[in-house]
Amino acid sequence: MYSLLPYYLTKCALELPLLFLCPLLMQMILYWFVAFKQTPDAFFMQYVTLFMLSHCAAALGYTVSALAPNFITAAMIGQGIIIPMVLFGGLLVNMDTVFPWIAWL
Repeated sequence: MYSLLPYYLTKCALELPLLFLCPLLMQMILYWFVAFKQTPDAFFMQYVTLFMLSHCAAALGYTVSALAPNFITAAMIGQGIIIPMVLFGGLLVNMDTVFPWIAWL
């Protein structure tokens, strides 16, 4: 019924409050429990990082949903994208122990 641009802009505009509030809620709960630096600059820099990360995750979800014809295919494509990022992001695997031919990943 609508072209792609009005649909996408409306969808992003409606999800914007959720993308602002979810990282802020998580930040407000965990920031002091983890005992990060207690300055406003550090707090807002952490919030901006979480905010941008939530936008990137939403954009990745939009991309996967646009590529896949159904939910099953979207789940497989999403796993194929997320698993290498989780494995080689440095949290689960120390980069010094990764083979040099795959360290670029």
